[in-house]
Amino acid sequence: MGISLKFWNIEYWNQRLVRGTKLYEDIRYYILNQMLRPRNGIQSALIDLRHLPRENEKLWYPVEYEPICSLSAEHGGLSSKNNPYLKAYAIPKRRWNSRAQFTDYTEDVETRLRIIKKAFTFTKAEIVIALGGSNGFKKAALERIFGDDIFIPLPIQSELASYRATVSLPNKELKIYLIPFPDFQVLQGEKNLRHFMNEFLNLLLNDYKQKKERY
Repeated sequence: MGISLKFWNIEYWNQRLVRGTKLYEDIRYYILNQMLRPRNGIQSALIDLRHLPRENEKLWYPVEYEPICSLSAEHGGLSSKNNPYLKAYAIPKRRWNSRAQFTDYTEDVETRLRIIKKAFTFTKAEIVIALGGSNGFKKAALERIFGDDIFIPLPIQSELASYRATVSLPNKELKIYLIPFPDFQVLQGEKNLRHFMNEFLNLLLNDYKQKKERY
């Protein structure tokens, strides 16, 4: 949920891994041949909280998103903080006076949250991993969807917050994990990144084993 488009890009990994290594080749093969494609074994899918995809937070596409793009700071308009689209999603628990000539941003958020809840409820997926914004709008949005106080901190030693929630749905038990972006810059160094991901994957595996033992 909400992974940056850069992680889909081979060039991103070219700059961070040595070509020819097993790790590089495994990631390259996964992106080109398996990611977001039907396959045997574990399935994965991507869903964005905000419904206008962009390569990064600052980039807007002038043709496709012209009404919003013209408001952004890089085009002489409002700052990201005051952009009504971003503002409506920044605090999804609050209703803003955000109606524009062509849409109502607050209603857009409400519609988006209903779509996401329906997707999480009726898909076969039992695990949701939200990357980035652990203490921000993603946590607030998921609490808006499934209820307040559903998250508890993950037992991972890190300066950045991470959480886990268990949500009971009519047809399954949904596990939701909120973690920082798996990036060495975000986690302040490759060593910290490796440590965090090892801890998180071990925790994820233990949760999965415990669930299988119960059922």
